[in-house]
Amino acid sequence: MSPLENLIAEYLELQGFLVRTNQKVGRRAGGGWEMELDVVGYDPKSRTVVHYEPSIDGFSWAKREARYLKKFNAARNYIFTEIFPWLPPTTPLSHIAVFVSHPKGRTLGVGIRYNHRLTSPLA
Repeated sequence: MSPLENLIAEYLELQGFLVRTNQKVGRRAGGGWEMELDVVGYDPKSRTVVHYEPSIDGFSWAKREARYLKKFNAARNYIFTEIFPWLPPTTPLSHIAVFVSHPKGRTLGVGIRYNHRLTSPLA
């Protein structure tokens, strides 16, 4: 687990979330997995789920959008079937990409919520 993933997981645990890290999901028939979810947390108080994908990549914004849109769409297929199967699929779910840098004024794109600060799990 990267230090950034560890920091996010510890923060969520301190807030009372049930946390899963580095979860491989989507077993492929030929072997391997479709993807790995970095940090997924369930808050029993608010009954919400958060999915964090932190990154220190230096890719272009267009490449980041395509990459994270694919990750978050796939994650929706597995969080309620493989990570938290006891939760109804209607449970509110937030996907948050955490980047150490981004272009000035750029915080949203392609329906993905980008967050570079850990002030709140849903900020």
